[in-house]
Amino acid sequence: MNHQPPLGRLVEVDGRQLWTHISGDRGPTVVILPGGGTIGLDYLNLHDKVAETATSVLYDRAGTGFSDPAELPRGSAEVVEELRGLLRAAELPGPYVFIGHSLGGCYARDYAHRHPDEVAGLLLLDPAHEDLRKYMPAELTKRWDAFVAAADAAPELPAEVIEFYRAGLTENFDSWPSDIRDAIVDYHVGPVGLRTGMLESSNIKRLNEEMRAMGPLPRLPVIVMTSMGIDEFKRAVSTGIPEDLLLKELEGKRRLYDDLVAGVPTAENRLVPDAGHVTIYTVGYDLVCAAIDDLLAKV
Repeated sequence: MNHQPPLGRLVEVDGRQLWTHISGDRGPTVVILPGGGTIGLDYLNLHDKVAETATSVLYDRAGTGFSDPAELPRGSAEVVEELRGLLRAAELPGPYVFIGHSLGGCYARDYAHRHPDEVAGLLLLDPAHEDLRKYMPAELTKRWDAFVAAADAAPELPAEVIEFYRAGLTENFDSWPSDIRDAIVDYHVGPVGLRTGMLESSNIKRLNEEMRAMGPLPRLPVIVMTSMGIDEFKRAVSTGIPEDLLLKELEGKRRLYDDLVAGVPTAENRLVPDAGHVTIYTVGYDLVCAAIDDLLAKV
């Protein structure tokens, strides 16, 4: 983004200015790791909830949101060490509780493996996982590949698609203050935000290799939350895919996350029935907040 952020401040890490917003001054430090293509302010609802009982941290990775530019995509190790540098520069004490959504869940897991003494707990919302395709029907993964190829071939999205996302995002962030909502919606449907969203996870094969090297979940309090609904965003990117195939996708994701927590007595998988991947923390807000309370009680 080129304009002034509506709140928060910039912290220098390795020569780059990273946007962060910190609220609360008690309890553990809770850091929210955005999903691929999202930014810290997208999670303001969770941030405000966490800040009631703990210190809550929103931030934008370099190359995203209000932070300085960086060449994308980047490896998980680089992102993790950048976050570690930010926490030190901002003088935020650990051990930390990480809330990671989608791609952010990958980075949260990686941090916990690289620096286990610095992490007290994980809340993973539909986290990216290296074995996802193994749990999906072959017909669906073929459709995914065709969709990605078509997206790569198209230089830009049609105006009607952009307006669809604008309307959907405006509704999704309805409870945000209007100036913040307008800023983040403009970012997401603008050329920089759209390009960033595609670039950040474009090295998914490399990220999967890094994730496989992590091994199983560490033995600390972990709650995984699995969205089991089909929202308007999911339907928009699934045009032409039969309903039964979408339901198989959800069931495969549930089995993946069940297996992820299996064998770790301090980990569990919770279902969020009506939310989709994008709306897991807005439509599923109450369930996510309950999980936050439960996790903080454990740590």
